[in-house]
Amino acid sequence: VYIGTQNGIFQALSAENQILWSFNVGAAVYCSAAINRDAMLFFANEEGRLYCFDLNAIDSATPSPLWYYPIGDSVKSSVALDSTYLYVTTTAGKLIKLQYLAGEAGPIKLWEFVADTIITSSPIIGSNHEIYFGTHSGMIYSVNADGTQKWTYNAYTPVLSTGALAEYGTSMDRLFIGDSSGYAFALSLSDGTAKWIHS
Repeated sequence: VYIGTQNGIFQALSAENQILWSFNVGAAVYCSAAINRDAMLFFANEEGRLYCFDLNAIDSATPSPLWYYPIGDSVKSSVALDSTYLYVTTTAGKLIKLQYLAGEAGPIKLWEFVADTIITSSPIIGSNHEIYFGTHSGMIYSVNADGTQKWTYNAYTPVLSTGALAEYGTSMDRLFIGDSSGYAFALSLSDGTAKWIHS
């Protein structure tokens, strides 16, 4: 189990709750870690530093990141992975797309998309590589892989939850996501229209 703490300590724990290794990243970690198929672990701290640890080569006695990358804005949500691409959302309202290739010294920033306000939910990735997330104003976004906006839906109150996708390749494709007032939405992936709203 990999877990970050409010005091800036990131730890690896065994199934028996023993600390395998820990590393001080200098600021609170509120997001979950993401691990790709090459056993690279990614997470960001509140000060906006994105870390990468190589789990195949880590020294548990003196762990250190393979690299870290300064995002430039505070990060509280989890990193989303899509093959060699990483998506990070910030409290400044930015969705940032990075690319990381094994053996490189760090990621390359490809683009950033600016939302209406603070992004309060972790991004999720669809099968067509589109990105979905919600903001503090209640706006729900679908952004294409090239950084252009596909659609928005206004839920009116903050969207704090991470969405879930149901993809069948038909008109039944849905994004399920909720807002802070207790409403759940089923939105069409193609155009963002609400198929149903439940309170």
